[in-house]
Amino acid sequence: MEKKYILTEETKEVGGHILHKIQAMRDFGGVQKEDLGGWVESEENLSHDGTCWVYGNGQVYGNGQVYGNGKVSGNGKVFDNGRVFGDGRVSDNGWVFGDGKVY
Repeated sequence: MEKKYILTEETKEVGGHILHKIQAMRDFGGVQKEDLGGWVESEENLSHDGTCWVYGNGQVYGNGQVYGNGKVSGNGKVFDNGRVFGDGRVSDNGWVFGDGKVY
């Protein structure tokens, strides 16, 4: 499987978690190669499959996961055991946490 993004060296701390800015390594969906995305703690938070993506200041950390065609944008956050998948969207100041799911 070809990776669709990398974790850059740009980091910030959120609630004791170190998040990395992501950068696209190939074109997919509306994302172009080399586009900068949002913030994830690790590759466990954002799938390399599908067209899922974290935009802008969106943040995914802890056990939060985004996969399928899920999108996180604005100041949206996905953390704890939150999941965004299918065609789910989290935007503006929305948070998905606990065992919350958006699909």
